[in-house]
Amino acid sequence: MEEFIQMFRKAARGSSYERWVLIEEYKREINRRIRRRLIEVEYPLKNINQWYERVARLDRNCRESRRERKKIEEEKRKGLMINKRRLKEIKIKKDKWKRSEDNKKSKK
Repeated sequence: MEEFIQMFRKAARGSSYERWVLIEEYKREINRRIRRRLIEVEYPLKNINQWYERVARLDRNCRESRRERKKIEEEKRKGLMINKRRLKEIKIKKDKWKRSEDNKKSKK
């Protein structure tokens, strides 16, 4: 997306488009999901530089989110995710150990 923004900026400088027309052209070219998220924001973006900045940020966030989802899916396939039952067993053992430590302290 960073490359696209740079290309669009260069093209915009050489065009006769200004302000809202330029923003509309930009919106037409960006990712559909990102466009929808930006159109639905509480405080609308007012100039093209705000659009460049916000699109780049959302694109980075989307890419990071996708990487995380892939990583989690891969871990699930490999069986590295601890299921809820296992977590409950760990908690029970921890509680038993803590109680036994408390009992030892109270006897001293």
